[in-house]
Amino acid sequence: MNNYYNTQYAQVGYDAQEKYVVCIVKGFMPFDHFQEVWNNILEACNNHQISKILIDARESKIITPESQQWLIGVMMPKMLQQLRNVTIARLISVDIFSQLSVNAITQQLHPNILIKQFGEESSAKDWLKDFAIETKA
Repeated sequence: MNNYYNTQYAQVGYDAQEKYVVCIVKGFMPFDHFQEVWNNILEACNNHQISKILIDARESKIITPESQQWLIGVMMPKMLQQLRNVTIARLISVDIFSQLSVNAITQQLHPNILIKQFGEESSAKDWLKDFAIETKA
C-alpha cells in the first residue's frame, strides 16, 4: 500500500492492486486530524482517479458532532464535486458510539455517496471490487 498519511490517529494509503483508497482509523480522532485524514483520502482519490474507499474503523471511537457536521456539510459535497460518486466500504467499530455516529452521518448523505458497513474485511473488499462506479467518464 502506498501511504499518503500516517499518524497516531489514522493511516491513509492507496491499494494499487485492488484500486481503492484505504483508511485505517486508530482510535479517537480530534477534529483537526479528522479533517487532515479526509483531505488525504480525497487527494488519494483524485491522484488515482478513483472513488472507492475502504475504511477500517474497527478501532475507531465516537465521531464528534463537529466532525460529523464538517464531513456532511463540507467534505462530502467537495468529494461529490470532484469525484461525482463516492463508494465507501466501512469495517464496523466495536464501539457503539462510533456506530451511532456513522448511522447519523449516513442518514444525511447525498444519494451519490454510498456507505455500506461490514463486519468482515474480506466481505468489504469483495464488495468494493465488484462495485463498478468510477470517478471520471
